[in-house]
Amino acid sequence: MKKLAIALLFLSLSIPATSLPRHPGKSEQRKASHRIEFTVPEDSLTDEQLFPSADGKGACSASALGPHALLTAQHCDVGEEYLTVDLELSPRKIVGRITDGEDHIIFLVNGSKFKATMAAEYDPTTYALPTVGEKVFLFGDGRAMYPPQYRNGYYTGTAKIEDGDASKDPDVFLFDLNIIPGDSGSAVYGDGGKLVTLITYSMGGKFAGCYKMAFTEAQIAQAEAF
Repeated sequence: MKKLAIALLFLSLSIPATSLPRHPGKSEQRKASHRIEFTVPEDSLTDEQLFPSADGKGACSASALGPHALLTAQHCDVGEEYLTVDLELSPRKIVGRITDGEDHIIFLVNGSKFKATMAAEYDPTTYALPTVGEKVFLFGDGRAMYPPQYRNGYYTGTAKIEDGDASKDPDVFLFDLNIIPGDSGSAVYGDGGKLVTLITYSMGGKFAGCYKMAFTEAQIAQAEAF
C-alpha cells in the first residue's frame, strides 16, 4: 500500500503544470470583463443597441483596456455623459471616446482604477485575424447578467453584409457562439488569450458576427496611459 501511495504521488507530481485546466473564472480576461449600463429613455432602448436592464438603464459588455479605459462596441454608445460599471453605486463620467471605425470604442472614464486590464492582450502591431476552426472564448454580460458568463466556440469564416451600418467593411467574421442581447462589446479571445475582436451581431440565434479591430498604436497607448 505504501509503495502504491508513493507511485501515485510521483505520477501526480510528474504531470506538467500546463496540462492542468485553468479555471476560466480566475483568468485575467475574466477579471478585466465588466457590465456597463447607461441611463437612457426607455423608448430609445432596442435589442440591437442595448439590453433593457432595469430602472431605465441599458446594458452592454466591456473590458478594461487600461486603468481608466473600457473597450466595447461602438453601437453601445448612446451619447450619454455617464455610465455605471458592474454593481458600483456611483456612475463614472465619460471624459473621452476613441473609435476605430469598425464598431469598436474605448470609453475613457473617471473613478477608481480597474485592478485588472487586458492591455497586454491587444497589440495593433501583432494583431492577426483568426484561422478557420480556431477555438475562441468570451465573458459576456448578456441580459445584464453579473458576473459575466464564460462561453466558447469556434471561428467559422466570413460573410458579407451589404446593409450593415456598424462598419464600412462588408466582411463580417462569424463565430459559432450563442450570443444574446447585452453581449455586445464582449471581447472574443483566441489561441493564447489573444484578443480577436468584439461582439457586434447576433446572427440566427446561433452565430456571432464581428468586425476586425482597427485601432492604431497611438490610440491604444493613449487608452493604456489614461
